[in-house]
Amino acid sequence: MENKDDLNEILVNTILKNIPKNIKPVIYLMELLDLSRESVYRRIRKDIPFSMNELTKLALTLNFSLDEIVEGSKRERIFFDLGSRNSNSSMDSFPAIFQEYNSYINNLSKARNSCVYIALNCIYPLFTIFSPNLFKFHYFKWLIETQDNLQKYYFSDFTLPSELCAMQQKITEEIKNARNVTIILSPNIIVSIIKNIQYYYQRKLIDKESLEILKEDLLKVTDFAENVAKNGKLEGGNSQIDIYISIPYINSNTIYLEYDDISEVHYWIYSTNPMVIRNSDLGNIQKKWFLSLKKSSTLITQSNEILQADFFDSQRKLINKLMNESNGNVYG
Repeated sequence: MENKDDLNEILVNTILKNIPKNIKPVIYLMELLDLSRESVYRRIRKDIPFSMNELTKLALTLNFSLDEIVEGSKRERIFFDLGSRNSNSSMDSFPAIFQEYNSYINNLSKARNSCVYIALNCIYPLFTIFSPNLFKFHYFKWLIETQDNLQKYYFSDFTLPSELCAMQQKITEEIKNARNVTIILSPNIIVSIIKNIQYYYQRKLIDKESLEILKEDLLKVTDFAENVAKNGKLEGGNSQIDIYISIPYINSNTIYLEYDDISEVHYWIYSTNPMVIRNSDLGNIQKKWFLSLKKSSTLITQSNEILQADFFDSQRKLINKLMNESNGNVYG
């Protein structure tokens, strides 16, 4: 087991090694961590250690694994990044989450080799960026769930902040170049978002007209996804996307990312912030799970046109049935 001095030296050396060569390490650390020059020097000299928050930020920005540094060959414990920097109640934390997504998309598109495996049992906010009203609904829902002392919000009176609109547009363009993406969908993936919309409708925070607008957007998203399944890519981009329909039950939304020598697993406890694991052993286990799930699922991208049509028609039937404004029992 490494002693504290040895461990601190390993951490400092790893940080310095990963800072871009064209940037002075002291200046880089001062700006990234918002520290004074003397505070940075004290950490580099190992007079005082980096804090856990500082190490987490450095690991995320410089793409090194705290798991492997701290634990070495010992694998009983795993570090989770809980996204705590984005989970507070400040109004800018939701845009910060999407800024982080955009960073991942950039890393994937620039990597020499990359692959993405996604398992979904509900429509995650990132996958509504092509639909302004559904994206707006997710932000509306997030505000109600996270903001204390919030005045009563009505969906019809609500507008997206300009910063978030710009981020949405940016991701919409950049995600078109994601390569080697495998998406495995639950057969009833649409049900969760329908129930959420109906819940706020029954609370009278969404009016009848807005309910109809959201219904039309859900139908458009279904058409959009069907077009991706038919073509294997996003229109206007160089993406490579395979869509599967899962036979086994998918417990939670999960993503496995692999770009160059980096791998990550993202688990969602609730709708916005994932738990992120950068441990390579656990990543390999999760990748094997995805490959096993893929074998137990049915490919509908550019194939199996009967199942493809049946799947998307079933989503439309659920939308038309459950998004009826007079339907009061969507929770059964």
